[in-house]
Amino acid sequence: MKKYIVNRILSVIPVLIIVSIVVFSLLHLTPGDPAIAILGEDATQEAIDELRERMGLNDPIPVQYLNWLNDIFHGDFGTSTASSGEAVTSMIASHFIPTLQLAIYSTIVTVLLAVPLGMLAARKRGTVVDHGVTVLALCGISLPSFLFGLGMMMLFAVKLRWVPVSGYKAMSAGLGAHFRTMIIPAVSLGFMHSAFMMRMTRASMLEVLNSDYIKMAKSKGVKELWLVAKHALRNSLVTLVTVIGQGFIGALSGATIVESMFGIPGMGSLVVNSIGRRDFQVIQAVVLLIAVINVVMNLVIDILYGIVDPRIRLS
Repeated sequence: MKKYIVNRILSVIPVLIIVSIVVFSLLHLTPGDPAIAILGEDATQEAIDELRERMGLNDPIPVQYLNWLNDIFHGDFGTSTASSGEAVTSMIASHFIPTLQLAIYSTIVTVLLAVPLGMLAARKRGTVVDHGVTVLALCGISLPSFLFGLGMMMLFAVKLRWVPVSGYKAMSAGLGAHFRTMIIPAVSLGFMHSAFMMRMTRASMLEVLNSDYIKMAKSKGVKELWLVAKHALRNSLVTLVTVIGQGFIGALSGATIVESMFGIPGMGSLVVNSIGRRDFQVIQAVVLLIAVINVVMNLVIDILYGIVDPRIRLS
């Protein structure tokens, strides 16, 4: 197992290097001079030259990349050029927590909704229950998360007044207030991902339930509920781990619309505001962070593969 984990970690290193090069190149692939784009066309040449010197744009490209990489290893993503020199690290830290919380909550909603319904549909294949789960999954796939969120907002926030319409409360304000502001965004984002997971869980469970060893166990009198809960679900974990991991990555990197709609000060709002202000340092740091999280999450999924299925780590 240790050798398997080490090999997976070593395989990630070149990927991270390539990711860093691509993200660094975004600033230089942008048409025009970044200093002029930041200061505007009416800026004086002295101000442009000063900003270029401060950003290190006059150095050779390889030197700029190595300096940028060295700063990142020391936890320094530079300073915002549109927020009076505020550190990018502190800006990301203040916006990352709400996005991480939303991604975690939506993933929990996805698992709690999709796995039981997918298992139930597999057990009741061809019945009304199976058709009902299929229709629900198709609705989740077809219905955009923001539209589903608006419907929940109208019902639970405007009509029933159970939760606030928008806004965000940190955990320090109390767990009750925090979850009241996060429950609708988490459900609206998690419902979309749960639809795909329902279909994957059903397909994976059906494949396992039709295998010979399950049929043998049934012929020996093993209860079907025990077969599904212990044996079939365990052998479907490889597929479920993949779907859960990719769903978490999708929620983390794709929550921009939901955050904007419910007034959550997450990474999505930070990116939108930074694009509007042409704050390239913040955009570069956010893109790099999301890319690294994506790579790390896929590494975690690979390691979990080896845990849930010994055949993978021995291959």
